[in-house]
Amino acid sequence: MAKTSGIVNIHGKDYATVAYRLTCFRQLHPAGQIVTTLEKDDDGVIVMKSEIWLDRSDGYPIATGWAEEVRGSSNINKTSALENCETSAVGRALGFAGYGSAEQIASADEVEVAIARQAKECATARQTLKVMAEKKTEAKITKKQREMIEQYLDDCTDGDVKLQRLLDWGSVDNLTELSKTKAQRWIAKNIKADVLL
Repeated sequence: MAKTSGIVNIHGKDYATVAYRLTCFRQLHPAGQIVTTLEKDDDGVIVMKSEIWLDRSDGYPIATGWAEEVRGSSNINKTSALENCETSAVGRALGFAGYGSAEQIASADEVEVAIARQAKECATARQTLKVMAEKKTEAKITKKQREMIEQYLDDCTDGDVKLQRLLDWGSVDNLTELSKTKAQRWIAKNIKADVLL
């Protein structure tokens, strides 16, 4: 991602950085003001509001921008969530005021964070799908193993409790979903038999 004069191209779209938007505003309106207000800072959530004023005597801002950040939700938010939130609010307010791309309100920084968050979510989803696929391809308990476990549990006075512990340990809802490998481990530990089929 190459930066040129504060404009960043992300996936074919140009985004202005907050610093670039701020520079443009200051050059065009040296007496203008940017007023930021901390609206919320509790339970790890920060909300900032930013107002863009061309002249405070006008009585109203020309644009307002809001931002929300969660402490610790990203590397930058582990140490600088408040500053990051304020910068985002300023960038959005400047975007609404017309500084930066007319088509894009989000700043380059916000888009980068969103892309990184999406990439992390996709990686987590891929890992979950991989684990699910591995569970589906794992060989299931054999008939002989199932019969041996059922017989053992029937002979126990606390068979229902042991069955529930087995299901919890195997992360399954019923005995037929237990993997062949886990069934073998459980039998070896609890029944002390060598059942391979």
